[in-house]
Amino acid sequence: MSNVTECVDSDASDNTPLINLTRKRKSFGRVQDAAKKIRNHTNTPLINLTRKRKSFGRVQDAAKKIRNHTYETDNQRKDIITRFNKLHDRNEQNNHLCGLIGIQNIKRRRPRRHEAEANLRDNSFVYKVRVLNEVTGLFKEVQICQLAFNNLHGITNRRVVTLKKHLKSGGFCRDKRGTHLNRPHKLTKDRLESIHKHINSFKGRKSHYSLKDSTRIYLPESLNMKKMHQMYVERSPSVKPVSYETYRNNFLKDFNIGTDTCSSCDATKVKVESLESKLRLVQSGTEGEAKLKADLKRVEAEAKLHKLRAATFYIRKRIQKKKRKSNDYEGITMDYCKNLPTPNKTTNDVYYKRQLTFISFNIHVLSSNQSVFYTYPQTIAKKRS
Repeated sequence: MSNVTECVDSDASDNTPLINLTRKRKSFGRVQDAAKKIRNHTNTPLINLTRKRKSFGRVQDAAKKIRNHTYETDNQRKDIITRFNKLHDRNEQNNHLCGLIGIQNIKRRRPRRHEAEANLRDNSFVYKVRVLNEVTGLFKEVQICQLAFNNLHGITNRRVVTLKKHLKSGGFCRDKRGTHLNRPHKLTKDRLESIHKHINSFKGRKSHYSLKDSTRIYLPESLNMKKMHQMYVERSPSVKPVSYETYRNNFLKDFNIGTDTCSSCDATKVKVESLESKLRLVQSGTEGEAKLKADLKRVEAEAKLHKLRAATFYIRKRIQKKKRKSNDYEGITMDYCKNLPTPNKTTNDVYYKRQLTFISFNIHVLSSNQSVFYTYPQTIAKKRS
């Protein structure tokens, strides 16, 4: 009996469509967090940390964009984006944008390939904006290019492609995000409750040194997000634990919790509680009661003064943050450098003789990263004089 080998067409198997079973991941991740950190610590223009996207890449498009933008003044451009952002929801915005995009038939074709091989467009599109005439108070439509259309409305090219697709089919571009029921990776109610139950199990405390009433709850300073998630995984055997990102997002979204500690406030709080407990035990009208009341009043005054100083510090800190983003202020650091002995020789005799000290004072400009040095010998002045 001969062996029969079944031959399988490799091309047919390779062309079989594969279904992507992985969950949809975020496009940007934590780029917003990194951008916020850079924005708070520098006054330089923010660098785009996202993936570099493909531009139109033609000088003609850039020149056309400049020509189109010269039709409107700054106030008119602000009016366009303000009216667009005031629309109720995304569906109203799509309806507004579809009214500004016109569809036309192709008037002339100049394909470089044969029509059977070339990927020819079915239609062409024109883009307009409604500009308010500041003199007459009437709106007029100005035709612009797609790049200027995207920039004036603050939208992406992907959104415009979606609008054009619905215009060609004759349907309304309705936002269907969150309306479908097929969500296999949706966070279930039990898993969400397990996150909330675990976070609520931590014994927090309210701020005891803030001058204003706050609903913020403070956790111990030894806790961090990573440790909390590890504790959640250990204490959730019955429910499938969520990932660190999901735990972190729910913590930041649904809870008003912070971490804080102040040794001075903790010591003051203990003193106040101790004096109050002693006052409850001492007899009224005695010298001991008067002394305890005076001590309690003094400690409470010190605590109030400490809170006022802390509030003043945070006010100054906020002011400095605003100044850091302004071009009207400059930050510098000043310090003395290492003393340089003169002359600089390698012989041992130098250690037995007195040398001349050469002093250098450095002023460092933080914005430009430049340094200015002031140098002088010991015979002119001493250090820090």
